[in-house]
Parts: sequence; structure tokens; C-alpha cells
Amino acid sequence: EKMSIKYGKKKHKRHYILYTGITAFLLCAVFLTMVVSLYIKAEDEAYENLHSQTKQIKDDIALQLISDRENLSTLANFAATLYSEEEHYDIMFESFKPIGLIENIGILNADNTFITKAGSMDVSEHLSFEEEASKGEYISSRVSDITTRGKEIVRSAVPIKSGDKTVGILYGVIQLDKIGARYNEMAKNIDAQLFVYHKETGDLIIDNIHNELGNISFLKDRKYHDGYSYEQMATKENGFTSFLSAYKDENVYLHYSTIEGLELMIAMVRYDSQVFAEVRELSKILLLVFFVMLVIIVMYIVTL
Repeated sequence: EKMSIKYGKKKHKRHYILYTGITAFLLCAVFLTMVVSLYIKAEDEAYENLHSQTKQIKDDIALQLISDRENLSTLANFAATLYSEEEHYDIMFESFKPIGLIENIGILNADNTFITKAGSMDVSEHLSFEEEASKGEYISSRVSDITTRGKEIVRSAVPIKSGDKTVGILYGVIQLDKIGARYNEMAKNIDAQLFVYHKETGDLIIDNIHNELGNISFLKDRKYHDGYSYEQMATKENGFTSFLSAYKDENVYLHYSTIEGLELMIAMVRYDSQVFAEVRELSKILLLVFFVMLVIIVMYIVTL
């Protein structure tokens, strides 16, 4: 009878250990499932946040540049009136004050002379009136300032029309440091990297991480993850991509989009550590809780 009782206790102990082991295994499975689901959710939210943050800055850029272009169009109509009345443009230059991002203005005439408040100059080596007139309204890529040697700017161009004929091109000059300062600060506030570049040339006009402006093609040699490529980003109007950073041992998440109504693209970038910062802290807490539970389970088994 004593042997039977002893055997029964051992059997129950084995059952307790088995049940406890199964419970520990299930806890592990639940914990891993929770962590994986948290990371998947964090990645989805990261893409959504990138999209909304990119849209916020994109809309601001579009609103500002299109508003500036509309103001230039008003000035171009005034210039057309002066032209038709055979008046000089002096009154327009003298009364001009900076508009939005536009610091100053200039007019390209049909004979390739360029007029500013400071006077006129022949710019045949730099600009062709016929080519410029064929473009209509446009935002340029990063170009050399023909009035200041060695300086680069962005031009917002609007034709001056008298009747159906283009008689001049009005340029609004956008300084790179001014547009950069405004939107780099917005990107800094949301802890993101920001690139704005010309759709056709790829030349950057805003870059909040490098000291010098280059070309978006610097991303071409990155190691892209499966399903993503630089070619996709270079040819599609908008989308997401992901690749391994060249500066940190981290993945990079990027959203790119066309700025509607302009010849510009925008790209917003965040690192893996930024994307998963909150979920990693939560995972540490869950891991600690899980570890405490395992210790309690082991102590329970030992005391059986």
C-alpha cells in the first residue's frame, strides 16, 4: 500500500512537471507571437506615419511654390502691360518685394538679354529664349545663378505674353538656403531625413543630412530589400522602399511621392531604431515579465 501511495505521488509529480512544461511552452509561444505582432504593427504604422508626414511637408511645399507662381503670374501680366505700352520694366523692379520663397526677379527678353533691378546683361551663353519660351511655366532644377558666379538657385519661370505671343520670361529666384532652412526644420521636428529633388534631373534642392547638395542617385548603390529597388523609386510616382543604411547597421524606411503641380519629388526617411523605438521598449518590459514568470515556474517545479 505504501509503495502504491509513493508511486502515485511520483506519477502526480511527473504530471505536474509535464503540465508546467506545457504551460511554459505556451507562454513562450504567446510571448513570441505578441512580440512579432507588435513589430509587424509597428512597421505598418511606420509606413503610415511616413506617408502622413511626407504629405504634410509635400502639401506645404506645393502650396507655397504654387502660391508664389500665382503671384509671379500677376507680375507677368503687369510686365505684359508695360511691354504693350512700350514702357520700361523699371517701375516693376523698383516696387518688387520678396514674395514667399522668392527673393528677387529677372526678365529674359527675346534677344537673350536678362534684365534685373541692377541692369541688363547678355545671357546667350547661359539661356536660350526660344527654349525657355517652349517650356511654359516651370520650376527649375538646381541651376547656376547667372548674376552671381558660383552660386546655385532654383528658378520659378512664368511667360510674359502679349496677345498670343511670348515676349519675355519672368523668373522668380528661390535661394537654396532659404527653402532648405524652412523645410529642414520641419523634418527635424519629426526626427526624419528629408530629400526634395527635381523629377527629371534628380538634383537635390533640399537635403537635411549632407553638407552639400548632390543627386538622389546617391541611393542607387544601397542594398535594397526583396521587392524593392532604386529603379522603382526613380520611375514610379509614389511608393515605399526599404534598404540597408550605408552609415549604420540598420534598415532604412523611405516614402517617396510626386509634388503635384510641380516638377519635384519628395522623399522622407527614418531608421529602423526610430521606427521601432517604442515597440523595443515594450518588448523589454514583456521580456522581463516573461523571465519573472519562468523563474516562478521553475521554483514551483523544484518545490514539488
